[in-house]
Amino acid sequence: MKIAIVGGGIGGMTLALSLLDAGLGDVEIYESAGAIKELGVGINILPHAVRELSELGPARSIGRGCDSDG
Repeated sequence: MKIAIVGGGIGGMTLALSLLDAGLGDVEIYESAGAIKELGVGINILPHAVRELSELGPARSIGRGCDSDG
């Protein structure tokens, strides 16, 4: 089954990771923005959301933010 996700923001990306983690590998993300870049705004990620991201993998980079020093 092919799954299409419209929107490559934090919700769309998290959904895609969750689906891949569940074994559904035929996932495509559609985003209208030409490039993924910093917007200069912050987001608040609550503890339960960080737990979910930790299980999916990308939580390692959350603490680093967007700085290039990583």
